[in-house]
Amino acid sequence: TGGAFVFISPVIGALGTFVTGSDTNSNVLFGKLQTMAAEKLHIDPNWLAAANTAGATGGKMISPQSIAIAVSATRMEGQGSTIMTGTMKYCAAYIFILGLKVGLFYYWFMA
Repeated sequence: TGGAFVFISPVIGALGTFVTGSDTNSNVLFGKLQTMAAEKLHIDPNWLAAANTAGATGGKMISPQSIAIAVSATRMEGQGSTIMTGTMKYCAAYIFILGLKVGLFYYWFMA
């Protein structure tokens, strides 16, 4: 992806949280990937590590563990897919806007 990696870096953080259910675990899982990619692309590694963390917060909205807790807390048994569908559009918008923000801010102020 080259220089476009800055724009998709938050997506990787969100994916990590979706898989693990935890922002911290997402950072552990993909933190090294982000910093290695930054070094190869001559980008400040702290920038992509922060982008990973920011994206991880979006992944928390749609992680299966969070959906299960929401279903249990609201007594909406059997409606996990409804909650997931309703939340997915907000998560996608959040990650998209975050990717644009991270990428554009990087190229405007850091590059």
